[in-house]
Amino acid sequence: MFSPKNRLGAGEFSDVMNKGKGYSDSTLFIKIIKNSVGYVRIGVGVSKGLAAKPAKRNYYKRVLRDVLKDTLSNKDVPYDIIAIAREGAGDKKIEKLKENAKNILQKTPIFSK
Repeated sequence: MFSPKNRLGAGEFSDVMNKGKGYSDSTLFIKIIKNSVGYVRIGVGVSKGLAAKPAKRNYYKRVLRDVLKDTLSNKDVPYDIIAIAREGAGDKKIEKLKENAKNILQKTPIFSK
């Protein structure tokens, strides 16, 4: 898991959603914006359309955090990242989600350095 310093607060989450650049595929939507703190911070979201029960939404949030941790494990970049699971993510295996996240992040400035 990411430490608390690597998680976005509510106000920072809103800033990324409003000002960030978005990248997506059928399972994930990712928004990123450069930050001034010098390290990566993440936020995750899962809609009620994907999972009606809170326990299932929390499961998907844990999976998304794990996917981002594995994908960004060797990157030390100053970006705020939000990952939101789309309805297509519900029937995917974790390995497929990791592959999709890596493919999306390849398009971002994080991996273009």
